[in-house]
Amino acid sequence: MLALAAVTASAAPAPVAERYATRLTVVDHPKQKATVIEVTFTSTPAYMARFSDEKRRLVIDVMDADVRGVPETFSRETGIVKSVLVQAFSSGATKTTRLLVALGAPGQAAISVEGQRLVIRLEPESGPEPVPSA
Repeated sequence: MLALAAVTASAAPAPVAERYATRLTVVDHPKQKATVIEVTFTSTPAYMARFSDEKRRLVIDVMDADVRGVPETFSRETGIVKSVLVQAFSSGATKTTRLLVALGAPGQAAISVEGQRLVIRLEPESGPEPVPSA
């Protein structure tokens, strides 16, 4: 059963973050043909991710998280990464931190959580396998 309640803006509690993004690094690994983004949080992050714009933009939402000490924009092109935009927004009674990763070419990602770090490994998208000629 779904219950809806109307609350006036003055009575609504301010969103509270359970965790904070505190550090962002972007490192290119040319020998591995990969660029790695690491975001450190104050506690283990929970996230959802998706590609858009023909795999040229990766959107990662970290639930129950705010930003503290991380610049809003990382604009130094590094490997396949053109830029990273970091922003927090209210989502109901909590905050969500969104990472918008712009890529210089269509990409693929492997995302993992290592302790309190969100690790995003990006590589150029593999093209279709070449058809062997007979």
